[in-house]
Amino acid sequence: MVWSKSKIQSIKPVVNTNITHFAWSGDKVEDKDFLCLANSKLEILDINICRFKLEELARLVAVIPNLKENSIKPYREGSIMEKGITTTYYYLCKGKKTLHKGQDDEKLAKYVAEFEGLVKKYKKGSGND
Repeated sequence: MVWSKSKIQSIKPVVNTNITHFAWSGDKVEDKDFLCLANSKLEILDINICRFKLEELARLVAVIPNLKENSIKPYREGSIMEKGITTTYYYLCKGKKTLHKGQDDEKLAKYVAEFEGLVKKYKKGSGND
């Protein structure tokens, strides 16, 4: 269990292991080097996408060679129940507005398409295609 205010110096120790699923929901990785995961055996990455700009997340996904498709999305869903009514939101990357499920689905589709385009662009640039 990682608490939301947890801080670690680096995730580089993960790189030289057989770890295939890495989850981090803490507050901070002090050296800010997530791209080191390009040299890992990760297949599943579970991180707080709200701490990344869309371009940063796309670059990270692009450089991890064994990452399973759709193991990380550029949004998270969350619901709030108020007065018996449930509202579901899409929480996006840093600097992007929260969207309402059912009302902003077209905006979400454009956002996901932009993300996928960035991932393809960065994969071509890194030689991981």
